[in-house]
Amino acid sequence: MTIPRIFTSEDRIKDGRISVSEEVYHKLTRVLRIIPGAKVIFFNGKGTEYETRVEKISKKECICAVIEERRTGVNDETKITLALGILKKEKMETAIEKAAELGVTAILPLMTKRSQVKLTEATIKGKIDRWSKIAAQACALSRRAFIPSISTPLTIKELAHSSSHYPTKIVFWEEAHESLRDVLKGIHEQRSFPVIVVIGPEGGLCADEIEILRDSGFNTATFGKYILSAETAVFTAISLIQYELDMF
Repeated sequence: MTIPRIFTSEDRIKDGRISVSEEVYHKLTRVLRIIPGAKVIFFNGKGTEYETRVEKISKKECICAVIEERRTGVNDETKITLALGILKKEKMETAIEKAAELGVTAILPLMTKRSQVKLTEATIKGKIDRWSKIAAQACALSRRAFIPSISTPLTIKELAHSSSHYPTKIVFWEEAHESLRDVLKGIHEQRSFPVIVVIGPEGGLCADEIEILRDSGFNTATFGKYILSAETAVFTAISLIQYELDMF
């Protein structure tokens, strides 16, 4: 049986033991049917893993004793930030899952003119918590050591104003003429990281939104003659950038 790998917050680690959350307790005892003595690997999303052995299971708690604490080695973040127009529920969750599996450093949800989902102050926290949980689960399954941060939603103007520290800025747009390979020419040797890539929502970005990004240094790129759904565009774009910049 494969040893389970599960995210844990650092505040649950004390004196060489991990006291699992209610959600993890349910997964270990009800889903995986873990018994005392079994091994479980926890990770904190910041590059540290804890190999543990289940020490105690009661009706309300599960305690795991840390056998070994280890850094996972080289930081496996890709140095890619994804700025993504907010999508409908299932599509947004799929996009976040795939982006986390591919190792993006951060995810910036974008409120755009064509976004069909409108978030309010009352719903934003719940959405970010849900998206963060999906990202953590994706990293656990893909054995990523670092969980991408997920920011509060930004407008296009806010993104443009906060993007000055990215040496490489790319926005995908169906009306662009440059291929991704053309945009990335010269970047390969310079290793100009971090990279920020922008993908719009269903329906894409409007021309005036593209102009705002262009004015702040973003390069437009296209996938070619085909139109991809937003969630497909996410993992296509990230994978192509990783390939072109030898990041695998």
